[in-house]
Amino acid sequence: MIIKVNNIDQYIDIENDGGTENDQNMTGWILRRDVDKNSKILYKFPDNFILKYQSKVRIMFGKKNDIEEKEKDILIDKDTEQSLDIGLRVVTYLIDANGEEKASIIQTLPAL
Repeated sequence: MIIKVNNIDQYIDIENDGGTENDQNMTGWILRRDVDKNSKILYKFPDNFILKYQSKVRIMFGKKNDIEEKEKDILIDKDTEQSLDIGLRVVTYLIDANGEEKASIIQTLPAL
């Protein structure tokens, strides 16, 4: 489950909330983000990454030289220096290795 998307500090928190009461192998899982109908894959989880039952992971975006990964509770998007785009309507999806949506969160800005 996606529990938080922080556009200012550039991170997304994911939690294995225990729906199956098992650890979850996240190999092949992705985070996709639709910003005002423009879609792109934000992050692909590393091979053999296991999200333990009832635990959380934070995925950091943008240039974060002062942060290091610690005991798998923080993943840093090292492949790019992309940041989280914002718009009037943003949907962030967690998608499993079979292409099935497992969670989503919608953020909207009020029209002026």
